[in-house]
Amino acid sequence: MNKTDRTEFEIHKEYLIDADLAVVWDCLADSEISGFWQSEDCVIGDKAGDKIDLFGGWVTGNIISRKEKQEISYTWKVIEWDKQTPPSIVQYQLREGKENQTIVTLSHTHLPTLEEQNSHDTGWDDQFFNPIRSYLEKA
Repeated sequence: MNKTDRTEFEIHKEYLIDADLAVVWDCLADSEISGFWQSEDCVIGDKAGDKIDLFGGWVTGNIISRKEKQEISYTWKVIEWDKQTPPSIVQYQLREGKENQTIVTLSHTHLPTLEEQNSHDTGWDDQFFNPIRSYLEKA
């Protein structure tokens, strides 16, 4: 199979979060705060090329781009994926919503299989954005 034959598996979602943009940004881009809502150690680098390590090492990758309080993207590879499987790409874009709300647009592209697409599709809700919302409700 050559590159042009590859089917693209990807996820595109939008989340409305009841919190100030700066607070939501910290949940996505600050290692310490991300560690709180993940309940696991994590590393999120500050610039392109820096490492990311999420959910206690279940996800690893590198920052592709980072525009403070606007956008962050990085490669994403879960520990179970075969070494030959290329990483997928995650991007969050943030914008202000109505009164103290933030809109996060998520794109997760280059997933290796339909099964991974489906698993990550529910995972973004159940393991990522719902825990962020719960964390912010308690903060």
